[in-house]
Amino acid sequence: MTRTVLVGVDGSPSSTTALQWALGVAAAHDAEVEVHAWQWLVPVFDVVVPDNPAPLAAVAQRSVDSQLQAAVVDDGPSPERVHARAVEGDAASALVARAASAELLALGR
Repeated sequence: MTRTVLVGVDGSPSSTTALQWALGVAAAHDAEVEVHAWQWLVPVFDVVVPDNPAPLAAVAQRSVDSQLQAAVVDDGPSPERVHARAVEGDAASALVARAASAELLALGR
């Protein structure tokens, strides 16, 4: 069974710290790391929102990738054991749902 450390990131300094910590824990316990971020925001007022969220998803994926790249440490898990995923939806719900099959969930403040 593959052990997974799940970490939620939002670009904040505390989420970067959580990501760095999760990478260290995963390396120490021979686990994979799954990095999640992104929330499709629902307009509250008369705001024009694109019909196709694909461009926003691509931007979100690039953001997760760059946060991960910035947090990678030399003694962390091998790159093939780290997976960055921009997940659409409410961040809390998405993380809780995915955490059900993870060994550990890491979050910033």
